[in-house]
Amino acid sequence: MLCERFATCAFFKTYKNDISNRQYEFLIATYCEGDLRPQCKRMKWRQNKKEEPPETLLPNGYLIGSISRVYD
Repeated sequence: MLCERFATCAFFKTYKNDISNRQYEFLIATYCEGDLRPQCKRMKWRQNKKEEPPETLLPNGYLIGSISRVYD
């Protein structure tokens, strides 16, 4: 079952064409449909901060172009 936020997720809408198809499909399979869905950092950001996460925040907590996590 796909995450209810997928269609409006700013990360996926913005970066769909900027990451490889393999990376895109992996993120969807693991964070939007798979076992890591409850650990999606974008969802946790929304729940904890009561605001939309930056569009550069990946579901795993890393920022596009960064090697460090910004959200745990």
